[in-house]
Amino acid sequence: YASGTSGSGADYTVEMVVRALTVQVNCKAQVAGRIDTTNNTHYSVGISDSGVDFRATVSGSDSFLGGSSFTPTAGVDYTLKLVMSGTTISAYLDGGLVASVTDTSIAGTGKAGLRLINASGNATTEGFKVTSLTATDNASGSGTWLLVKN
Repeated sequence: YASGTSGSGADYTVEMVVRALTVQVNCKAQVAGRIDTTNNTHYSVGISDSGVDFRATVSGSDSFLGGSSFTPTAGVDYTLKLVMSGTTISAYLDGGLVASVTDTSIAGTGKAGLRLINASGNATTEGFKVTSLTATDNASGSGTWLLVKN
């Protein structure tokens, strides 16, 4: 899912609260920013059964930017946050820094959104429940609620 419109700039923060309903092999929940749906391009940070990872995807080609081993616990809420400010892109899990990089591969504006992926690579809600998704402009501090689901 990507929001319907691109932000007014490339510098914004997108944050998602997700609950692992069950811990399933190769299921992922990711928050994403600077999404270009036409060219399959975006930054993302996500959790799966094996860890937390931070990636840049440009024209469908994935690059690992950072991460760590992590096993989510069923029934627990996790907060994933992606901060994009110029060429500095930072990823967080529950307020702790996963990684921060300088990257120029995705410089333009883009949509904010989420990705839920199962073992076969298909979008799914299996295993995860998204409870909120917000995007906040870094300059003005104004936020937009994109999704709230109880």
